[in-house]
Amino acid sequence: MSLYISQEQLLKNREIIKQNTSNKIDTFVGIILLLLSSEKITELYYKADMCNFSNNANSAFTLKETQARTSEKYWYALFTPTWAERSLENFLLKKKINIDRLLTTIFWQKDKNFHIRTKKKIRTFNWIKGIFCII
Repeated sequence: MSLYISQEQLLKNREIIKQNTSNKIDTFVGIILLLLSSEKITELYYKADMCNFSNNANSAFTLKETQARTSEKYWYALFTPTWAERSLENFLLKKKINIDRLLTTIFWQKDKNFHIRTKKKIRTFNWIKGIFCII
């Protein structure tokens, strides 16, 4: 059940995101990838599977599926309660980002069911809901 997004549509979505965000969007996307590669320990504290993160980041940023040669490694991330508010201002120019457009551009190679599961996971991050337009 692939998305079959064309390269033209993918690049168009990325351009729209780029126009509506700061020049630090790659940092923002990296942080979102980190969260999506993580297991929640508490509301603001996460354990990230860096092998999963590396594979997702490589595919997202290179426009080809790759498998990183990484060993099992975990990082821990602690977010401040105001991270989402500051991200909205610093990364997103005070505009919410369309979650479907973002997921399609990051996970262009994944199927529709993956996108549905990922949106559900994002909904569990109560503290960052305010930065996304979730349809």
